[in-house]
Amino acid sequence: MALLPLIETISGGPIVSLQRPLLLAPVVARQTWQPAIYVMAGGLLVVKGFGTLGLAWAQVAGALATTATLWRLGLQNGMAPTRFELNVARVILRESAKQAAAGILGFLGERIDNILVAGSLGPAALSFYSFAWNASRLPVFIVSRVSRSAFFPALVLSHGRPDETRRILSRGLSVALGLSFGTGLLIALFGAEVVTMVVGTRWAIAGDCLEIMAFTGAVSPLLFLPFAALQASGEAHKGGLAASSLHILCQLALIPVMCARFGERGAAIVNFVAFGIAALVIVRWTRPFGTPGASEILAMLRAPLCGVGGAATIMWLAGWTKPTNLVSLVAGLVTSSLLYLFGYLAIGRGRLDLRN
Repeated sequence: MALLPLIETISGGPIVSLQRPLLLAPVVARQTWQPAIYVMAGGLLVVKGFGTLGLAWAQVAGALATTATLWRLGLQNGMAPTRFELNVARVILRESAKQAAAGILGFLGERIDNILVAGSLGPAALSFYSFAWNASRLPVFIVSRVSRSAFFPALVLSHGRPDETRRILSRGLSVALGLSFGTGLLIALFGAEVVTMVVGTRWAIAGDCLEIMAFTGAVSPLLFLPFAALQASGEAHKGGLAASSLHILCQLALIPVMCARFGERGAAIVNFVAFGIAALVIVRWTRPFGTPGASEILAMLRAPLCGVGGAATIMWLAGWTKPTNLVSLVAGLVTSSLLYLFGYLAIGRGRLDLRN
């Protein structure tokens, strides 16, 4: 796994080069290779008996494939090596140090809950919680990657023009929340059933935690898209430090108490609450840079919430949330997706326009 930072650093050159002319869609498309290869190759290697080592190599393989395709795309679009200049290197190192400080604190905020769960409930409980945490992070990871690759360059160009920034963020949040709430609905309805089907009933607690953490993924655009605007303004280190500090403090204060009362499920609830607090801090911090206000965000949430509420209610009343085999699981996933889409478009009067 130590190879990953090196591989992703090498891929940074073509990413920056392609972002300048706003070739964003090809970059995002190639970056989706990494999670796709990780999931498919990792699952295959686990089935073949390679265990966690197979998952690690699948992660490395996905990163290598993504880096190779990005360099190929960059060279096809005229990317050329740049000269080393000391003054430029100093500026890059100074700004990178600011980002690194906030990034390290953010990393601790994302991992400290695992330490607290282990300390409160023991290593066996940590295995259940960590399983759910890692499974729930795939949608969050995708939102984070898209916000950096697609929205950050556009927000850099719109810096200093709040109306343009607001337009970009409003459109991006509207689409991202529609997709993230739809994904969160599927995880919340069927996460536990998928876990027990794949790894057995002994891991049922992990499935329950996964369903709770689905809400974290649902609200993740509220953190990552405004944070991209903060990065574009050069203030990411300040907002990131404030949000990560509150995130950590919230977990330190609440996880031991919630674990004592609700076990691993209590830690999953705190995970969602702490993430939500961090998102609120970033949204508030980025208001001067054009992030939509509370009333606009609530209006954006109307359509996803209508879709989730309508689909979940119908699925629960019909008794379709407890599939017993693969066929019923697939039928439930398709049915709930269609119900959500109907609720999003018809009841919420939303517009899921993916073309822009």
